Amino acid sequence: MKFSKTGYESGASDLGAIVEVEGKFLMPFGLTPNDIIERHKNALAGIEQRSTRVMEGGNRYEQTNREWFEDDFQVKVDCPKQGYRNKTCNLVASLDGEINEEFKIIDYNSIEHFLKPKTVIDFKFTRTAPKNPEDMSYLLQVQGQMDSADADNAIVAYLSRDKLEWTIVVTQRHQPTIKAIHQAVDTFWQHMKNGTMYEFVTSSEASKYIAGYGNNFIQPHDLRNNSNDIFSDNDREKLILLSDKWKLAKSQKKEAENTLEETSLEMKKILGGVEQVLLPDTKVSHKTVEYKAQPEKTKIIPAKKSHTQRRFTCD
Repeated sequence: MKFSKTGYESGASDLGAIVEVEGKFLMPFGLTPNDIIERHKNALAGIEQRSTRVMEGGNRYEQTNREWFEDDFQVKVDCPKQGYRNKTCNLVASLDGEINEEFKIIDYNSIEHFLKPKTVIDFKFTRTAPKNPEDMSYLLQVQGQMDSADADNAIVAYLSRDKLEWTIVVTQRHQPTIKAIHQAVDTFWQHMKNGTMYEFVTSSEASKYIAGYGNNFIQPHDLRNNSNDIFSDNDREKLILLSDKWKLAKSQKKEAENTLEETSLEMKKILGGVEQVLLPDTKVSHKTVEYKAQPEKTKIIPAKKSHTQRRFTCD
């Protein structure tokens, strides 16, 4: 259950998007820090926050996961009735559960852990077993939860829907990470207070948030020979350099796509019915894959409100 109040305080699930790791944002589920700002601003404006089907599924199965975990690992998982407010930054952690007794558990690397009270636990209900159990965005989430709840240990417990098997990650409180979380949350709320945004992380994000003047039918600024009162000499030189670089990359991409198509077609012809061959540095596969029949599913697609978006080209 979510206890943090969007628009007024950060939740631990925000941390994966707003904490920099080695100088970069992780962008979990494609979310940038500015997307999190937009979510909080929408909440303040009374705009309904729509959850994805994945998020909705996680919420619905939370109690089931907790009970299943208790049965499988023979330990009591308590469900907190309120969030834990962080003592250092504007963060409120909502826990899926906490374990307030000593117990032992084996993680996905077959390492046995003896854990003392209290242990934070976060459940992930996934389609299949995770390829990367130690997902950094999830580890940031539980570090924020441990700090807020004054716990020393945390478990990220994945339950796969296909085989109903657990993948267990155990982690300990890490003070340098917690310090980075405090700084990131402070920075986020400074942006909220000042009405500012983060530096854009992606090109599509820039198109989304940089508003155009709406004067598409006027003559373009002519910078072929000189700069003008809007664009400096430095701006002009950068635009020339970057546009040349962009056009080169675009042409190389097209050439690469054509090469991939042509070479894969020729190799398939040579292989015929053979499904795999080994070459000196390569394995070439053209496998037969069977897909099971799937029942019809109802797809819930949230409505989209009108918005402006700019499209970038460089011909």
